[in-house]
Parts: sequence; structure tokens; C-alpha cells
Amino acid sequence: PQEVKATFSGYTYQRTLTVANASSTQSSFPVLVSFNSTGSSTVATDLKASSSSGSIMTLTASGTPADLIFSTSTDASSILPFEIEKYASTTGELLAWVNMPTVTNTQILYMYYRKSGDTDHRNITGTWNSNYVGIYHLKETITDNGQTVSDSKGLNNLTSGANITSWSSGNQVTGQVDGSFNFVQGEGRYAQVADMFSTNATRTISMWVKPTNANETEWFFGLNASGGGSAVPGLGIAQHGAHFAIYHDSTGYGDGSATISAGTWYYLTFPFNSSGNAGNLYLNGSSSADA
Repeated sequence: PQEVKATFSGYTYQRTLTVANASSTQSSFPVLVSFNSTGSSTVATDLKASSSSGSIMTLTASGTPADLIFSTSTDASSILPFEIEKYASTTGELLAWVNMPTVTNTQILYMYYRKSGDTDHRNITGTWNSNYVGIYHLKETITDNGQTVSDSKGLNNLTSGANITSWSSGNQVTGQVDGSFNFVQGEGRYAQVADMFSTNATRTISMWVKPTNANETEWFFGLNASGGGSAVPGLGIAQHGAHFAIYHDSTGYGDGSATISAGTWYYLTFPFNSSGNAGNLYLNGSSSADA
């Protein structure tokens, strides 16, 4: 990203960000903006707090930059809704989700920052529109049953539970984006919520998963389970041996064609409805298994 020093609605700096690898046009779509002190050292150095010799002048009560916005306008006259998932004031590391009106390949997004006396511009509800019923970054450190795993929208928080082995701080591990939970086969830990899906509503769940063993059965998501994480759900997605699979209580496991590897991150997307009907399971954007 290129940096321009000028005055844009009171902001000193403008950086131009370009969307890459967008395979199709999307509307009202949250994109991830990520800078870290290793891969984007110049940007991250600039995004440190002023107390750490950076350009962020004001921090919010939760420690995120107040004088930071995203826009598609060249003069910062409009502000896009965004959520900051992670920010480190001493290194400038930033993970932010920005809702762009239209996303296409090579689409331009502007980031503006450094403005004395600015106020908090985050808009989490606007970042994730009404079609999203749960956004879970899994960055909490859970140490017992009954603790909250937060939904960014505050609508459907999860609650931790365990049938066999209790939670510990070691179950919070590095994820593909930020946080992640380590669920170990046979230990029975889970996070659950009361039914968040309206009757016959068509929904899609997506997640990053990293198998630690290439030949075991592990559940990632289950619908209509009873009795907590140990129950076999009526409909769900799982690792089934060396494949990802859709499970239906009337047909059993429907394995995908792709062979998975231990220690590799995969992006799973699963459309379904609350009547137990499902479409395909998508692995890294490609159809992997039929229901």
C-alpha cells in the first residue's frame, strides 16, 4: 500500500489498499485488512500508537485506534463500517474487517489515520449486516464450563461446555486469522448456543479448521444436537477419516473427494436449512461433498 501525506477531512495520512484475487463481484461484503510487524513492517510501524513513536494519536477505551477510518472516497468524506478484531499499539499489528459496498478484483479501498482528538468510528453492527446471525473470532481464553464465547454482533453468544475433560487456557491457540480453539478428540469440549435459525431458514456456516490428525473423526458443527457436545447431531459437518464430510442422521457420513492433510488450514463453507436439508460442502471455495 502506498502512503500519501496530506489533509483528508483532518486526517494526515492516506494509504491505498487494493483488493486482490476476488473471483466474483460481491455487495456489502466484509473484507479483511491485515498488517503485522513482520510482513508489512512499514505500515505496522506507522500504525503504532504515538506513545510508541507511531502515528495513531488517540486510543479508545478498549485500546483500538480512534483516529483510523476506511473509505472508498479519495477525500475521507465517507466512512465505511468496520470492526477491529485485533490491534497492538506497541507494534502496529492490525486485523480489521471492513464492509465494502462493492468488492471486485483490483477494487480500491482507502485507509486514513492520524487525527488529533478523533472519536471512535468502529461500527460492528454495520460491518456484519442483518444476514449474519453469529460472528465468532474465538479469541477468548476459556478455562471452565459456562463461559462466554462472544458473537461480535452480540446476538447469539456461545457458552462453553465439556462432557469429559475441562477447558484450560491451553485450549486457546493461534488461528488462521487471530484466535482459535483446540478441540481434542475424546475430550468432549464444545461451545453451544440455543437455536439461532428461524424455521426453514436457509443459512450458511463457514469456518477455518486445521486437523491435527489425518485419520480420525472430529465434529466441527452440529445442528439440532441434544445433550451438549457429545450428541450426534441430526445434521453437521465433520472430519471423517482423511476427508471432510456432511453427516445426516438418515444417511450417515457423505465424504468429500479431497484427501486432507494434518497441520493444514482449510476453509469450510456449508449451506443448510433448519429442516435438515443441506447443499454441498465447499472446501477452499470448491464443492467437496454432497449431502
